[in-house]
Amino acid sequence: TPLEMGVRTFRVDATLPGMMLHAPLGERMVPHNQQLFNVSIAETNDSSGVADQTLQLFWWAQSLHDGGNGIPEIGEYATRPLLRQGDSNYFHATYQDHSNSQGQMVSLYIEGRDNVGNLLNGGGPGYEEDLHHYMSLVPSSPTLTNVTFELSGGDVIVPAHPNWLNLTLHDENWLEDIERIAIDMGQGIELTWIAGEGFTSSDSDVVIENYTLTSLVEEIYLNLSFSVAPLFDPASPYGQLLLQVSDSSGTEVFIPGLAWQFNADIMLAESYISLVDDPSHTPLENDSYIALNERLQISGRVRYAAADLAPPADSYEVQLEIPLDLPLSVNSDEGGYFSGEMNAHGSGLYRVTLQVLGGLGIVSPEPEAVRLQIDSNPPTIVGSEPSFIAANATTFTLQFDLQELGAGMSAEDVAVFCQVRRGLESVGEQIEGVATMQIPGEVSRYLVNLSFPPLQAYDYLDCWLNVTDLARNPLTGVGSAPNWPLSLPVVETRPDLLADDLTLSPDPAVFGQNIIVNVTLYNIGNHTSEPFMVALETLIEHEGRLEGVEVGRQQVFLLEGENTAIVSFTWIPDWVGDLELVVLVDPDGSISERNENNTNSWTVKVQPAPKERGFFSQTALAIGGLAILLLVCIGMLFALRYRKEDDDSEEWDVYVDEEAPPSSMQGTVQPDGHEYVEWPTGSDEWWYRQDAEHQWAPWADTD
Repeated sequence: TPLEMGVRTFRVDATLPGMMLHAPLGERMVPHNQQLFNVSIAETNDSSGVADQTLQLFWWAQSLHDGGNGIPEIGEYATRPLLRQGDSNYFHATYQDHSNSQGQMVSLYIEGRDNVGNLLNGGGPGYEEDLHHYMSLVPSSPTLTNVTFELSGGDVIVPAHPNWLNLTLHDENWLEDIERIAIDMGQGIELTWIAGEGFTSSDSDVVIENYTLTSLVEEIYLNLSFSVAPLFDPASPYGQLLLQVSDSSGTEVFIPGLAWQFNADIMLAESYISLVDDPSHTPLENDSYIALNERLQISGRVRYAAADLAPPADSYEVQLEIPLDLPLSVNSDEGGYFSGEMNAHGSGLYRVTLQVLGGLGIVSPEPEAVRLQIDSNPPTIVGSEPSFIAANATTFTLQFDLQELGAGMSAEDVAVFCQVRRGLESVGEQIEGVATMQIPGEVSRYLVNLSFPPLQAYDYLDCWLNVTDLARNPLTGVGSAPNWPLSLPVVETRPDLLADDLTLSPDPAVFGQNIIVNVTLYNIGNHTSEPFMVALETLIEHEGRLEGVEVGRQQVFLLEGENTAIVSFTWIPDWVGDLELVVLVDPDGSISERNENNTNSWTVKVQPAPKERGFFSQTALAIGGLAILLLVCIGMLFALRYRKEDDDSEEWDVYVDEEAPPSSMQGTVQPDGHEYVEWPTGSDEWWYRQDAEHQWAPWADTD
């Protein structure tokens, strides 16, 4: 053949066709009898092209094809050819899923190849392998199941504070089907949520603070917080709520029957005038007396009239006015609190004035003025009770009398300050209290309850007062200052109880026998008429641990003039060897003593009980009535055995194995420390050993 005539060139097509699904794409689709499937399939220019006649759509609708398990299987899919749209790379087919109900599934995949046989990667049967699957969404109207409206002012809306609207909707198509939620407040005010965009407000003075929109299957929860600005100016301070919810079924309108009311009025609260140098800031009242040029502090708080909430500080102005001086402007903090200082130049009205700087709010009610007068005359302490304080006291009631011959004393409480002094040194922190007037008059009587750490004997409690008369003249003389205090000595008055001696009867103690324990008590302090408890405990070291058991407790009462007492306890030792007998005097701490360490202990030795005939006789000394019952049972067994031997009856034949019990067998540890076991069972033959490491040995009664 001529050159190149015997040559053939072949192109190998190993490229799979490219594919992109265009419809359906959603995870939830509305069922239809002509549901569209649209896909683009293309190859490169060098490829062989798609074999159109091989393209098939496989579709499975749960209502039509499911065999009952809800899972698409290869034999359940229906097929339909894919058709090319003109000369394009787009192929389409229609299929039916209109019979699907809410929540039922549809599964899709395609098969085909190119002209040389390369298979199209279009998926396969089943949710894990298919090209696409989705859940059917049947249009269903939502319902409003619950709604609450929490206004910032309780039952009204006040500016700058959040209001909460909480909705619960029921939608069979879940949250994904909700397209729009509109909250119409009336007067053109609408708060609108649009899927994918969030919330917006139609009024710039109504601000969305935050919101959450969540769902639990078919239940949808909306929690919306919004506030209004101080300049919010609705056409009417009243309105009704209207809700609109749009989804695939259309728009539903709900009238929840909720109304709102707007109130921006402000008022003055917690306002008072006091002296700057008065640590307690006692408020001055109408016709209170003050000294000329006294430095006054005027304080207060601005709040809304409809709710105990503070308005924004830039929405109002505060001014302080006093006689013979110019008004003073002051600033408030975010809580509405303000304070300013001015000098008193004369008698007259002292007041706070408020002004709203914008919006619908007004000042309601107007602040009231305080009328003050100028005068002077200092009070003095002319008497006090008691004359001393008991040692270890932590509370103390002080009575003192103040004499004031001028303007008189205010009925307000008096601040009292005290300091514990030990020698020339101050001990601990300063103590503060408030004294209450008991009897008014030219000589006024006051009582104050003071609390402090326990005081020691020979300490002193120095007290002074921070008080003025109605003319604001400070106290003079005793009790007027830390260096001129009312000084009260501390005197020891407490008892001191202890256990000094312990005797046993009989002595020494014997295991299992009654012992009388006599404890001698002493009071080495002052007499106490209060009863107290005395407890006796045993303390035993067992397996490396200390174990305490209470033997008993008794109440003791010392008569006037008695300083000693003897208390007796009955004790049955249940342990052999050394142990501690512990006596606790006043274990509950019901009596205050000089020394609260009232515990004393004595070491005693408990001897083992004398051995008697029979194993169970020894046990009876330790466990009492239970052992007697066991002895009766054993006696019955012996009687039955002897009866068996006398009658020579096969019915009563008991096999007795003279061999020792196996070493693995566990017995019962008795108070003598040995382990006992009946072997063979029912034979009334007893074996014992020291512990598990020793061999069993037959037990015989010894005297």
